[in-house]
Amino acid sequence: MLFSQTEIDLGSIKHGTVGEAQIVVTNNTPTHISVTIPYSSCSCTTGSIRENPIPPNSETIFFIHLDSNKSGIGVNMIKSITMSWNENNIPFSQTFMVKADVIVY
Repeated sequence: MLFSQTEIDLGSIKHGTVGEAQIVVTNNTPTHISVTIPYSSCSCTTGSIRENPIPPNSETIFFIHLDSNKSGIGVNMIKSITMSWNENNIPFSQTFMVKADVIVY
């Protein structure tokens, strides 16, 4: 699997809003790949995938959301979210780092 990025900088987001990133995920294998529910370092960070399982040799979008109501206020917040899958019965995972400055305007 290939990912358009693994480090996301949401910049400054207003407290009370949800920041979102979209990651292009490419299944570059000849088989369908099922992604497990992403695990995150904090309940403020969630993820969902547009198409699961991902068809062979195709792309989909992985959506990452950071809910600033749950994250609190602060600068240089770094959260992580991990996507897992199996290829030929071999487990793989990819961790995405999400950075944001949650501020009050």
